[in-house]
Amino acid sequence: MTANLPAEILPRAGLAALLVTASLFSLSACQLERFRHEKYNCQSSYLDISEIIIRYAETGRSAKISSSSSDREGIITQISDSSVTISADDLILHIDRKSGSLRAKVNNRYVRTSCSVSVFTL
Repeated sequence: MTANLPAEILPRAGLAALLVTASLFSLSACQLERFRHEKYNCQSSYLDISEIIIRYAETGRSAKISSSSSDREGIITQISDSSVTISADDLILHIDRKSGSLRAKVNNRYVRTSCSVSVFTL
């Protein structure tokens, strides 16, 4: 089958195949994520927080903190692949993004609890 092709075409075809393979490999390593929604459902008798919703996981963006009586906005002050810190008025939340463990500081009181983690990506 290769005997019918001119000698100049074979190196070009090999180069083209190599470029296509390299392109597909590099694209498969990327996370083509257009939308990410993180939700933490928390049930604690010591802390009046029912859920925390992070729509844009970036420093300086807002996060919604819901309680039984009201909703409020917090600001993401620190974020990494493993944790996020959110501040809102007299409340500071440290959340482990993988396990859902939550450490909260309300005024001068510290509370630890665990939350269930739900992540939706598109």
